[in-house]
Amino acid sequence: MIYLATPYSFNPRLGFLIAAKATIHFHQQGKKIYSPILHWHSCAEVAGLPTDAETWWEHNCHMLTISTTLWVIQHEETPRSTGVQREINWWNNNRKRAIKYVPWEDIDG
Repeated sequence: MIYLATPYSFNPRLGFLIAAKATIHFHQQGKKIYSPILHWHSCAEVAGLPTDAETWWEHNCHMLTISTTLWVIQHEETPRSTGVQREINWWNNNRKRAIKYVPWEDIDG
């Protein structure tokens, strides 16, 4: 399973759209994608749950543990995303496998 890291907290609605477009793009290529943003954004909206990276870290860490690959969408907000940077650091320290960086322009170009 591919764990898809995308920026979110800077603007949850836009972050959701980034994750959705990327997930659809890869799904159409036959990839098995897990996006924490797609999984939890609607739930957060419905239930008024927090949208910060810290709140979701335990769950995201578990999903990183069972993922085989980490793909990071290189959006202009990615370098400022606390959640994405934490996911990258965790992956580098624990999985020690290559990370695939995908330019946003390849998806929304």
